[in-house]
Amino acid sequence: MTSIAPGRYTIKAELPGFRTQTRPGVLVSVGQEITVDFTLPVGAVSEEVTVTEEVPIIEVTSTASAQTSPTWKSIACRAWGASQLSLMQLVPGLTPSLAPGTFEGGQFNANGRDTGSNLFLVDGVYDNDDRLGGSQGTQARVTLDNDLNPRLDYGRTNFDNRHALSFGGNVDVWRGLGVGTVFRYYSGYPIDEIVGLDVNGDRDSFERPLKGRDDATRPIVSPLDSTGTAIRNGIDGESQLVLDLRFQYIHKLLESHALGFFWEIYNATNRVNFGNPTGSRQSTNFLVPVRANDPRTMQLGIRYTF
Repeated sequence: MTSIAPGRYTIKAELPGFRTQTRPGVLVSVGQEITVDFTLPVGAVSEEVTVTEEVPIIEVTSTASAQTSPTWKSIACRAWGASQLSLMQLVPGLTPSLAPGTFEGGQFNANGRDTGSNLFLVDGVYDNDDRLGGSQGTQARVTLDNDLNPRLDYGRTNFDNRHALSFGGNVDVWRGLGVGTVFRYYSGYPIDEIVGLDVNGDRDSFERPLKGRDDATRPIVSPLDSTGTAIRNGIDGESQLVLDLRFQYIHKLLESHALGFFWEIYNATNRVNFGNPTGSRQSTNFLVPVRANDPRTMQLGIRYTF
């Protein structure tokens, strides 16, 4: 018989002229092939024998292995910071072949069979990793929460430099004496506040802090969403302001000859333009700038044109 739903069944064997035998409580699991043997002794039709012998736990007729994970296990998996593949290691007959430190890791040998025979289903939906160029059909997607996908929550993108102003010009003041300037201001890229640890078992450390879980020793700086989680890129980054100046004098010699003198000043205000600090709460430099762009610099130049 095929397409039997998992559960406990009572199996009855009947044949005219023999005693009927019944075996209650036969457990059928996902993907399991069960063989139940009956020996019907000769007897009256009305006689019935109930067999209480347990069906062997070890499957001897097939190398296939299957297992379901009920809801409480999925909840426990998230609460303990583990992945679903961690629970799969508890299934008898499964041998993991994980690659530590990588995104991949859904490879399991079931009773010695090749990993290409694996079929992963999530809520009955096909979930094998069939990306081109990979080991197709052998790896399940192990990410529980993709922390880099903006569609899963709200917040700013990594390059959200929403306030910017830039202008420049060059003016001939008097008889070959000119002045030029370039002004730039940027509000800066936002900072993503992260825990710095893999707390949800998705094999990365980009999890954002959660109120009540990660704020015992350090308050959460970012605004929180309705779940108490820090929003994506919720901290304003370091702004940048740069004013460059140029003074020039062009002295004409002959019809097609000229001599030019130039004095260029970069970051004329000598503003300290810090780079963005790290948003990892595990770092001792959390939100502390440790690098800056160039200070005020100057250069002189001479150009002869002919």
